Amino acid sequence: MFCRCYHHGPDAEIYVFFDEVQYAKDWEKSLLKLAKMRPKVKIVVAVSSGAPAIVSGTKVMEDRMEVFILPPLTFLEFLRFRGSEEKLFVASLNTEKNTGAMTLEPNALPALNQEFHRYVNFGGFLEGILSGKDGVPAPAFVRDGVADRVLHKDLASLSGVNDPQELNRLFGLLAFNTGREVSMDDLAKATNIAKNTLRKYLDYLEQAFLIRRINRVDRDGKKFQRQVFFKVYLTRPCLYAALFAPVPPSDQFFQRLAETALVS
Repeated sequence: MFCRCYHHGPDAEIYVFFDEVQYAKDWEKSLLKLAKMRPKVKIVVAVSSGAPAIVSGTKVMEDRMEVFILPPLTFLEFLRFRGSEEKLFVASLNTEKNTGAMTLEPNALPALNQEFHRYVNFGGFLEGILSGKDGVPAPAFVRDGVADRVLHKDLASLSGVNDPQELNRLFGLLAFNTGREVSMDDLAKATNIAKNTLRKYLDYLEQAFLIRRINRVDRDGKKFQRQVFFKVYLTRPCLYAALFAPVPPSDQFFQRLAETALVS
């Protein structure tokens, strides 16, 4: 319809963008069909959970698809988006080696600490990057944003999560114990969730880029065949800061989670 409306021929070079494409049924097949029909069209899709599953039996199209995962911002990227790097740092005067080294401006350490404080608390969200000094988003915004956009909405149900409250409880427990070694037995006892369901929830949380699981390896760097213990990390520090910041009396769920430790 777009090509007919704007008179684009079969060989027209067009860029097509699809946002939150995971809500469309069989979107992978539709994209492959569209790419085959219009070879010169560049298709870019964004998904909030998981990566595109290459349809079996389409080896020709498989070679034309690339998957990019956007990780959380580093502190340096955060400073550059904020426009703070040039204000806080100056290029090194030693230009003979052309190393591109940067040194901190005189008396800029307090300002750098303020930027790092903002990064830890809000660095993973656009509002924390763009808002000025007096416009820092409240922790409730980050907390509610995670709960509404990822844990409670239909995005979870599309991945087979039938009980968002269980998922919410598991995520809060993992967030509070970020960086600690856990086991499936410990998680099952702490959350009262069956192990098979736990594995599905963990897979979803990792596909939604909220957590990252790190498995144990032996002295040769090889994974154990039976993974009993593993570590779970939040993908960005602002999640921890938002989830366990002081909450109003009307929202005591995460307050109770903060009082529950998986490991004493």
